[in-house]
Amino acid sequence: AGHQPGNEKMVEARAEDGRLWQEAKHLKDIKNADWKSIQAVMTKLFQMKRYPDLSAELSQLNEKLSNLAKSEVGQFIGELYEEHLKKCMIIARQEVVEESGAVLLEKLSEIWTQFYTSILPTLQVIFAPVQLRGQSIRSITLISFTDLLLLKTGFADAIKGVKEVQPELKQMLLVLQSTHRNPPTEHYHTLLSLVKQVVHPYMCLVTSSKQKQPQELGRNESSATVQQENEESNSVPWSHSTNDSGLEVTTTT
Repeated sequence: AGHQPGNEKMVEARAEDGRLWQEAKHLKDIKNADWKSIQAVMTKLFQMKRYPDLSAELSQLNEKLSNLAKSEVGQFIGELYEEHLKKCMIIARQEVVEESGAVLLEKLSEIWTQFYTSILPTLQVIFAPVQLRGQSIRSITLISFTDLLLLKTGFADAIKGVKEVQPELKQMLLVLQSTHRNPPTEHYHTLLSLVKQVVHPYMCLVTSSKQKQPQELGRNESSATVQQENEESNSVPWSHSTNDSGLEVTTTT
């Protein structure tokens, strides 16, 4: 790869953020009652068998986060969230970490369904008053699910030789591959390899100006035809995804 000044600036910015974050850890506000109550709610959400009813206290949670956002640690709410989210993912992982094979796939599909239909939307609503730098609550949470839950199980071994997995697991992989850190990590590339094994067909992104882009598929042109044409010239794997704004993006590996 060539020299990329933009990447150097990104590294410098992250180093500075890390330094500021270490300083912020010493601020008394981090341990205040408001943040502790938010942590408690997050923990309850990930205790799968005891899902809390938050309808009565949602407005109070929003108000607490608004107050935190205006405090000295407001700019570090994203880091605070990600730090506690790691503990929450470990809690959820206990349901499947010892499982394997078909049992693992079944339990993982159940966890994903509850996570995607209940936990994730609830977290997004709770943290709605907060504007984070960089990635959104949704992105941070999905990446954490990939890194700390899915890839810490025996999922890769469980899908070997399996002709068809549960629809929920296909949805899980497609949703998780829709977001990643910048630049993408090894965990993300591992995730993409799992998508290729489970999702068929897996199309490819063409790099030549003569080749068709995914969004150029005509109504009378099948994806198989385009993929065959692309494979005749230099092509690389791609995954079709959406970013947080809902715009379609492509990710090359």
